[in-house]
Amino acid sequence: ACCERNHPYSDISHTGNEDQNQCKHKTDTHSNIDAHPTHSGANTTNINDSTNTKDGDDSNLFSMPSMSMPSMPHLSIEMPSMLSFPSLEIHEEEAAQLPSKTPHSVTSWVEETVRSNESPIDIVERLLRHRRFELIEPYLHTNMNADSTDTVSKFLYGAFLFDVEHKKDLGAIYIKEALDLQPEYGDARVVYAWYIYEKEGADSANVQLLLVNSPPKTSIGLCRYADLFLHVKGDIDSAKVHYTKSLEINPCNPVTCANYSFLLQHYLNDNEAADEYLRRAKDADPTNPTILFNYAVFLKDRHGNMQLVERYLEQAVELNPDSPDICFHLGQAKHANEKSAEAEAYLRKAVALSPKNPRFVFHLAVCLHTVSHRYDEAYNLYESAISLGDTPERACANLASLAE
Repeated sequence: ACCERNHPYSDISHTGNEDQNQCKHKTDTHSNIDAHPTHSGANTTNINDSTNTKDGDDSNLFSMPSMSMPSMPHLSIEMPSMLSFPSLEIHEEEAAQLPSKTPHSVTSWVEETVRSNESPIDIVERLLRHRRFELIEPYLHTNMNADSTDTVSKFLYGAFLFDVEHKKDLGAIYIKEALDLQPEYGDARVVYAWYIYEKEGADSANVQLLLVNSPPKTSIGLCRYADLFLHVKGDIDSAKVHYTKSLEINPCNPVTCANYSFLLQHYLNDNEAADEYLRRAKDADPTNPTILFNYAVFLKDRHGNMQLVERYLEQAVELNPDSPDICFHLGQAKHANEKSAEAEAYLRKAVALSPKNPRFVFHLAVCLHTVSHRYDEAYNLYESAISLGDTPERACANLASLAE
């Protein structure tokens, strides 16, 4: 479990027995998912399958490219002189206070907890730390039924739906209700701004952010604030501060771990820490297909263990079979592992799900060209990739080899 490790820089590397986490970091020379082996046979030499271009870079599904936008409000934020990394130690005494999973125990715990004077934020953060998700919904529902104007419970329930249950539209309804009751509620405003960003883009999100008068206080609010600093304003330092503050509250928040990992890898070039935080995200939410996908792509980029990459992508596609990105990368992993029929099937599915993606079309053409030797279909797909905007040089080079 993620909370059994005490430091984000523990020695790790990825082996065939990944789940035991027993190895060390090293920089490997590894194969790239996009680099198919050349197969012998007519018209298969000098196949240009390079993907070292910016188009089609789908290495992380959580995050979006940063862009320059108007400044966010400058709030009073205590900037630590040195960012500390939170411990993952779980307190046994705290865990022992939570009920068993029997219906009677849950009901009794909910009734007793609602009668207590403890902050709903503290209660929900504790449940999130211990991954007792089944207690969050009944507790918050009972709170909201007791007081229909409870803005904190409305926000927490909306955030739970948004980031744990992955029911974003429904979660946004509850968050908006909290804002209607308390327009200056910082956590609700920030999470709602992220929802608007995903739906409408940075301009609309920035309008919401201009209404933020106080910094968020919850782990998910701080995480989404960091996301907005990074992707709306491009402020890496502020993003790092807020990710760290979120992790100090809840070291096992899977969304924070995954998004902080993205910053560490792509902006700070700290692959060791990125590796650790992405593994924390996977351990904290092992049935999240996006996290599994991102972890698999990270393994491909960092370690090149294609058997392990294939394994995690198979788990991801089982949970989300209609993701074109997952199908595409699984097809490439199958190709790299010389499972040609399965590779073709997944690449075809990726193209069927996203027929205007030139990268998907190009790589299906490469598979048909170099593996299946269906040259006529491959030729047509290369032409389609060019018309859709794929890098002309590589597709044209492959077309020329087919024409020889």
